[in-house]
Amino acid sequence: MRRFLVAVLVVVLLACGAWFEQAEAADGSLSGHPLSHCRDDRERLCSASGRASGNAQFNCMLRQQAKIKNAVCRSWYGGLSACRKSAASLCPSRVNKVRDVWNCLLGAKRSKISPQCKASYFYAKEVATKDLRPYA
Repeated sequence: MRRFLVAVLVVVLLACGAWFEQAEAADGSLSGHPLSHCRDDRERLCSASGRASGNAQFNCMLRQQAKIKNAVCRSWYGGLSACRKSAASLCPSRVNKVRDVWNCLLGAKRSKISPQCKASYFYAKEVATKDLRPYA
């Protein structure tokens, strides 16, 4: 039964991955990036942060993760949360920002990264593909 559930999860993740793959907009923005699905939740949950730094916005959304309504956004932040925990054990002195998590995981041995992180959309599409455009 467990293998069946894992197989179903893999199929669902692959299907979601195909759905997320959208062309980059003509202006170079990341219209297909999961964070583009977070705007309403970010405004609803983190409006007190105002025009705070991107890192403050990420931290606010991580704290409010259970209240995120958009499934794509919630999944992305769930992956970031899992990967941040993994990165904290691998690179304890440098995981304050999303870029730090990304760099830590990129330099880490894959076998040392938690299964929860490796199975996440955040890892599969941003770390494994080395796509750091949203955080440049």
